Amino acid sequence: EDKSDGKVCARPGNIKLGASNKTGGIVTPVLSALEGKALLKVTFKGCPYKELTSDPLTASVMVISTTDNNVSTIQNYSVVSSKDITFSPELEWKEYSCEILADPTDRIAISSRRISGTGQQRLLIDDIKIEVVKAYSGTKVSEIKNSTDLQSFLLLSKEYTADETVTITSDIDLQGVELISGTTFIGTLDGGGHSIKNWTSNGASLIKTLGDGGRIKNLNIDESCSLIPARTGNFGFLAQTSNKFSIVENCVNN
Repeated sequence: EDKSDGKVCARPGNIKLGASNKTGGIVTPVLSALEGKALLKVTFKGCPYKELTSDPLTASVMVISTTDNNVSTIQNYSVVSSKDITFSPELEWKEYSCEILADPTDRIAISSRRISGTGQQRLLIDDIKIEVVKAYSGTKVSEIKNSTDLQSFLLLSKEYTADETVTITSDIDLQGVELISGTTFIGTLDGGGHSIKNWTSNGASLIKTLGDGGRIKNLNIDESCSLIPARTGNFGFLAQTSNKFSIVENCVNN
């Protein structure tokens, strides 16, 4: 590394994300080697582009869905989920990682992340590795008895139809468990008067979108839970957003 002029010397394989005032990213091929839904760990080394500049210190790891099969650029895509990673301001390489859920038809993208302003949007990354942490069977549950059942339900929440009901049959202890939010749910989640305990939300909701006809009822959020809202945007702990015809009833935080 040469820090004398505020630059990092590129080594073979180094990738600069972003140029001028444009963000930039790299994208994997379709994750067709996965046999089903899986929790992936994305690890890479990152470094600020320069010292004491307006360049961002945030990278975004995204799961994207696209039908654009252009071999060089992908312009038309939708973000399924994303996680931001903040770099250290020190001008040196450090390792960063996050875990994110993906399907076999998805791709993983890593990009520089515009926080504010119109200045330079450059970051350096290297040594990217993506590995499977856990593969899920894809079997829907109708009863939730423990934290494992709850996570299985959330991972497959978008697979439930409007006439399906999932019932919580006992209190759920989430001590030491970091839930991955459900995406969309249009069925009924009946808490049966039971409680979720020891949940540290870290800005996550149970379900990201409670769709039309979706219903969450009879569920208690125990006082042992630590509910930390997301920094920006709409937010709710049961559902981050809800559509016009969704219902939340008889749910309390005590």
